[in-house]
Amino acid sequence: MDYEGNTEKRKRSSSVDIAGSSSSTVSGGEYEVFLSFRGKDIRKTFTDHLYHALVQVGIRTFRDNEELRVGEEIGPALLKAIKESTISIPIFSKDYASSKWCLRELAKMVECHKDDTMKQKILPIFYDVEPFDVRHQTGSYEEAFRQHENDFDQEIVQGWKKAMRVVGQMKGWELEKETNGQEGKLVKRVVSQVLLELRKNYMVVTDNLVGIDHHEKEMTKLLQVGSNGVRIVGIHGMGGIGKTTIAKVIYNKFYECFDFCCFLPDVRETSQQHGFLDLQNKLISKIQKNQKEQATNVDEGINMIKRIFRKKKVFIVLDDVDDEFPVDKIVGRDWFGLGSRIIVTTRDKHVLLLLKAEETYEPPVMELCHSLELFSKHAFKGECPPEDYQIISKSIVSIAAGLPLALEIIGSFLYGKKKAVWEDTFGQLKEIPDCYVQKKLRISYEALDKPQQQIFLDIACFFTGVDKRLPFYFWDGCGFFPNRAVEVLKLRSLVKIEDDNILRMHDQLIDLGRQIACEKNLNDPGEHSRLFRHDKALGVLKNRTMAKGLKVLNLSGCSGLTKSPDFSTLRALEILNLGECENLVEIHPSIWKLKNLRVLDISRSGYNIPIGPIAKFPDEIGNLEKLEEIYAAVREDLHGEIPRSIGRLSSLRILRLTATNIYSLPASICGLSRLETLDLQGCYKLQSLPDELPSSLTSLSVTCQSMETFPSRLSNLINLKNLVFDHCVNLVEITRDIGKSSQLETLALESCNKLRTLPAEIGAISRLKELKLLHCGNLQCILALPPSLFTIYADYCESLERLPDLLNLKNLSDVTLHNLNKLREIPELGELEYLDIAHCASLKRLPDLSNLKKLQRIDIVECKNLIEIQGFVKSESFTALNIHDCESLERLPDLLNLKNLSEVTLHNLNKLREIPELGELEYLHIAHCASLKSLPVLSNLKLERMEIHGFGDSELLTAFNIGPWEFEILGDIGLTMDILGIEALGGLKSLEILDVPWTSLELRGMGGMGVKRNGRNGGQIYGGNGSNWRFLTVPVPVPIPVPDK
Repeated sequence: MDYEGNTEKRKRSSSVDIAGSSSSTVSGGEYEVFLSFRGKDIRKTFTDHLYHALVQVGIRTFRDNEELRVGEEIGPALLKAIKESTISIPIFSKDYASSKWCLRELAKMVECHKDDTMKQKILPIFYDVEPFDVRHQTGSYEEAFRQHENDFDQEIVQGWKKAMRVVGQMKGWELEKETNGQEGKLVKRVVSQVLLELRKNYMVVTDNLVGIDHHEKEMTKLLQVGSNGVRIVGIHGMGGIGKTTIAKVIYNKFYECFDFCCFLPDVRETSQQHGFLDLQNKLISKIQKNQKEQATNVDEGINMIKRIFRKKKVFIVLDDVDDEFPVDKIVGRDWFGLGSRIIVTTRDKHVLLLLKAEETYEPPVMELCHSLELFSKHAFKGECPPEDYQIISKSIVSIAAGLPLALEIIGSFLYGKKKAVWEDTFGQLKEIPDCYVQKKLRISYEALDKPQQQIFLDIACFFTGVDKRLPFYFWDGCGFFPNRAVEVLKLRSLVKIEDDNILRMHDQLIDLGRQIACEKNLNDPGEHSRLFRHDKALGVLKNRTMAKGLKVLNLSGCSGLTKSPDFSTLRALEILNLGECENLVEIHPSIWKLKNLRVLDISRSGYNIPIGPIAKFPDEIGNLEKLEEIYAAVREDLHGEIPRSIGRLSSLRILRLTATNIYSLPASICGLSRLETLDLQGCYKLQSLPDELPSSLTSLSVTCQSMETFPSRLSNLINLKNLVFDHCVNLVEITRDIGKSSQLETLALESCNKLRTLPAEIGAISRLKELKLLHCGNLQCILALPPSLFTIYADYCESLERLPDLLNLKNLSDVTLHNLNKLREIPELGELEYLDIAHCASLKRLPDLSNLKKLQRIDIVECKNLIEIQGFVKSESFTALNIHDCESLERLPDLLNLKNLSEVTLHNLNKLREIPELGELEYLHIAHCASLKSLPVLSNLKLERMEIHGFGDSELLTAFNIGPWEFEILGDIGLTMDILGIEALGGLKSLEILDVPWTSLELRGMGGMGVKRNGRNGGQIYGGNGSNWRFLTVPVPVPIPVPDK
């Protein structure tokens, strides 16, 4: 068994992080998948559906465009897309071969597939042709190639035919044979396979796994994947024993069984460095995929996680949790749906006791044979030692005491060394007691050269979990040759680099590095080579004993800091973080003399006191000419003008002044030619903006209560991608020049109360993907929207009476409309996937939904005048219908043919009289539907959970003899009639009947059941004679008649 620390890599032929730290092995190019197809009809239907399904799960997909097909050769854009894609998907339709462009693309795909350096996969789809016709160019392809032979060189045509033969022999999908012509099902299968091939959810584990099978078997038994209920399983043991590797292997094995999955690595380190909110947002962002929703505080994070995961079956791994980490801020047992599983790894078993984990697993040390095999994989790159190294290898392995991390690091250190080095190493190890693991690991550290040791210590103290490009800059400046040094550290298994460039180090090695950093004089932090704890850093700074060469000083979140230290001696300082120092009163003026400073963060410093440390930026800020990033958010004490000297910061890329009281920016800001992000959101005292802003801006967020019109030179911002107007309460109009913002992707307007119209020019923004309108109370009209739009979110726009035409917005997939009291109708919708409507009091009807082939989910809440849902959905992708508090809704449309509909929730629909026939439903929840008299036939459903309550004297269930159900919980049922045929509930484990206004209950056909009284409020019936179900609680005030056995 190999437990290669926290971040080693394991390859698998068919595997696919929303999960954990990203570990996919995808191409580094712009695209991961290339779609090749022919014909407008297939573009608008199947190809479009497939394209959006791939994009929805986060796959970068290139969809061919006719505009790129110019001339006689494949253009550079097409060529780049094909070559950089990991997977190509040709969609063979009847007229595919008639297109010379499709054939050129196919030939290039085959060329990339055969190139061993590219290893591109081809996954063909045989849409309305058979593979035989593709292989042999028969059927509709025969005539196409006959025409090509007249128009092109024989050599070219033969090359196309050869490509057709190659791809025609590949395993792919035939629409008719795979899914009986059902396109939606085929799209699902293709997306699933692409995810597997790209390993999107896969946690990378080492190639050198040894003896993992036993642990995999034990954990599988403890997890009980497939059974209902939320289950927490803990893995505990000493550092280096392999807890993380086991968790990764189990995660990779089961993640496909869940609706959502997430692996959160290094929880202990992340929470200490960045706080609990960062972990919450990591979990949210990995589950939300392409959405950008983030929590702003821990309580909001808890509520968001509950909302997102509500009733969802999830698989979450929290790796390396300690007893100081409040797990209840990340996961709660009642936050998730049935069948959810949570794995927690920790060194401290007490953590699992506090969590009330159902099961715990402590991995034993490795057996000697497995230890020798693992050691050999690193020391000899084979499975066993050579003959002349057998004895010394076994001796070293016995000293490593079955600890995988020690075996890996010692083996990696000895790889390629002479026998004399082996003997010396054995002698050193023999002198170290078994309990001193770190001393054994230190042998490898001491064999590094000086720069390599420095980089090792830097990663251990500061840079684990950080993009390697940040410290590489410093190491390079120190002459450490970081590329070579880090490569040595990797070869010796001391550090890992994930595919997204994140540095990782095993927690045992982090502890070793930090111990080395402090060992010169444990009692004098001034003698430590690195300070990674706030309290020690402050003590050193106050005594001014800090080394003059210090480049990074991070005091963020230091609540005991009231005055900053004197920075006069820290002339080399490049990064200074004083953020979240809530009681900071004073910042020493020497800060403005740090001429090498590149990053300054004073966000939220002093927010816990009336007067903060900086009232205004002084002119001297212009002296910090190397400054690239300024963070001064949530600083109410910061007011007045930003000095003109800021225009001298020619390297400045980010300026965040969120929620400060500044009232103007100088005109000199337009000279910041590298400025990309300007954040002025929440600056309620801001009176105006400069007439001109830097054209380099990509993100602009503004709160300016006095601004009536946006500066007309908006068209100058040719690189702008994100634009936010927040609480611009006097903003009357958006300049028409906004239509010239060709790169704009997100436009958000919040609390712009005087804004009445969005100009038609917005419809000309060709790349706009997201439009957010919040609390724009007087907005009446949106004149036009661009076809590029993906998302519309409108909330509390009380005057908005109508929306523009949406039918031609072919990319529009997500519409959310909340609290639009005057909205009377919703226009016809095009390619929608998600529709969320709430508190739209004037809305009486939904548009005809019968043409929405991609619709997946509808949520309707408190639309009190909604009478009808027209047409309804024929989408094969439709999975969920949730309707709450629509008191005028009398009936639902036919749901029978929605084969993938799995969830229906109906709450407080007082006029609803019946529910139509349902398809293959898994979850049904009905509550307080006072007029409902009957349920549809349920015998064909695949129910796993059913909840019915709040019906008073309803005759809702007059008979229960409806077939062999398999579900676990049937709860809160109020009824008056007998329950018949309860023996048919073969999979039932628990049934609660609450608030029942009867005086007796007769249970028939129960076979060998017994009764156990449970106090005066009810009884408990327990199964017997092989019954599969366990108990039924009936809170009635009278004895329960039980049938004779």
